[in-house]
Amino acid sequence: MQQPDDTHIVTLTVGQLRQLIREEVSNALKEKPAVIEKYDDDVLDINQLAKYLKVDRMTVYRYRRSGKLPKPGYVGTRPRWSRREIDEFNGGFNGKTKGDI
Repeated sequence: MQQPDDTHIVTLTVGQLRQLIREEVSNALKEKPAVIEKYDDDVLDINQLAKYLKVDRMTVYRYRRSGKLPKPGYVGTRPRWSRREIDEFNGGFNGKTKGDI
């Protein structure tokens, strides 16, 4: 079977493959999402956001998956949302209940 011109077959040992995977994972971990540097009352965790939007926590996860929320920043590995961004995103949620969104 003939390979296209832009395809190359490479033979790696298990050790070389492990090293390559380690390097790729290390590089991927260096490309973290934005981190919120300042933590104050205007930054909401998932529980605070659910309470602010007057919805269940699982609804926040659904909103996040469907794009109804802006992408969060992170404190460590935990997502945090800016109250200002929540209010501005998609016309804002402020004052709306789950039936309105």
